[in-house]
Amino acid sequence: MPPLLVDPDSELYTDEPIYDPDIHLALSEPDFVILLEGFQHVPKAPQLSKPVSATGESQIAYTGPFRVLSDEGYRVLRMILKREMAYQISDERHPAKIRFGGYRSKWLQDFNRCPRILEHLSHITGDVQLIKQYINYHVGSRIVHRVTNIQSCTEPPITVVNSYMSTNPFAAECTRYDTFRKERTGPLEFAMHKIWRSSALMLDLASGEYPWPTLDQVIERLNKSIEELTECRDLLTEKTSDRVGFYDEKKQQMVFKRKPPTAFKTDENGT
Repeated sequence: MPPLLVDPDSELYTDEPIYDPDIHLALSEPDFVILLEGFQHVPKAPQLSKPVSATGESQIAYTGPFRVLSDEGYRVLRMILKREMAYQISDERHPAKIRFGGYRSKWLQDFNRCPRILEHLSHITGDVQLIKQYINYHVGSRIVHRVTNIQSCTEPPITVVNSYMSTNPFAAECTRYDTFRKERTGPLEFAMHKIWRSSALMLDLASGEYPWPTLDQVIERLNKSIEELTECRDLLTEKTSDRVGFYDEKKQQMVFKRKPPTAFKTDENGT
């Protein structure tokens, strides 16, 4: 989600309702959960007091579908998306996508930052504290996934992606700057992310969960915090790269260099 800083290239809509979780949410539980360990199919994720691994990784792989929005929430979201269609772009991985919607819609901002949703999703995982229609909840960077091709439908299929992360600063870093390196908001958003990880590593020492740290422990943690910021600087200056590539189905091979997105092309009928 965007920082509170106003993007000079975007303007917030003024004709949308104020987000209200009592009106716009209808949260439900998934019928099943799939765990990473052996892809076990369970009715509910075990509630754990700590992550299943030292790297802070979650026990969850993905869930069955469950409801998030009420009928009114869905109506508002569709209204916003209809307006957002003017900002469609295309790239090698996405025939059509919309970026920066959160910079144009206060409703989308508040929906993504809603504490009630964060608490609900954290409860579903059973072990992860998160920070700020129906969805499937999954660990996107750990599970190979794709959108199934739809042959026919009564209306265009739309996927709304809300991204969250664990508040555990020791969790393995899965955010890749290269994914949005060429986007105008990328540098600030990524720097904010790395600054949060850096500060959270230090604040963890004063959380009250451990005895008073020794000088060596403080220095060790400080070094880890510095590493986060150093990595951020080196990625922003392109001294290093965190590029991981993706599989191009058309070329039938891995691709490691992304082309900049282009304007979405409509057919002869304007659809």
